[in-house]
Amino acid sequence: ANQIAMEIATEKTSRVIEMIITSVSPMMHILAKIAGIIAVALTQIVIFVIVAIISYFAFDVKEMFKGFDVHPVGMINLIVGVVSYVFLAAILGAITARIEDINQSIMPMSLLGMIGLYVSLYSVWNPDALITKITSFIPMLSPFIMFVRSSSPNVEIWEIVVSVIISLITAVILLWVAIRSY
Repeated sequence: ANQIAMEIATEKTSRVIEMIITSVSPMMHILAKIAGIIAVALTQIVIFVIVAIISYFAFDVKEMFKGFDVHPVGMINLIVGVVSYVFLAAILGAITARIEDINQSIMPMSLLGMIGLYVSLYSVWNPDALITKITSFIPMLSPFIMFVRSSSPNVEIWEIVVSVIISLITAVILLWVAIRSY
């Protein structure tokens, strides 16, 4: 997310965008930039999964992974979370006037991610806590919390579906705002 915000802010401040826009539409340019960053993020996730699988079979870590279960819901939340944060970073990069201010404009997004991380760590021990249930429906936090909460036997299917739908709607809105602000 930081990378896309930095690239967009750099293009705006260096006037490179004026030359790029003469040959490509702004919408196509921002969509290509976002697609490239998402491809890099998903490639990194695939590499982590491959290393985990190799480690599982090559080393004697079967006992350590006992009870570890990856749900498709967790993978969906992971992808929706990555996409949402990339879209938000594109918005923040587009509205930043100077490249020196990019870290300050990204800080609220980083704080959102940290809140999601800490609530999800809390929900590992308390999956039925009220804060866990509430934050699993908040769009930028739900990819973290629902990732953990989906492995709990007490979560209902409708909760998972509603959480993913709300996150997808938010991602579409963020993409629209990113395109408009670019």
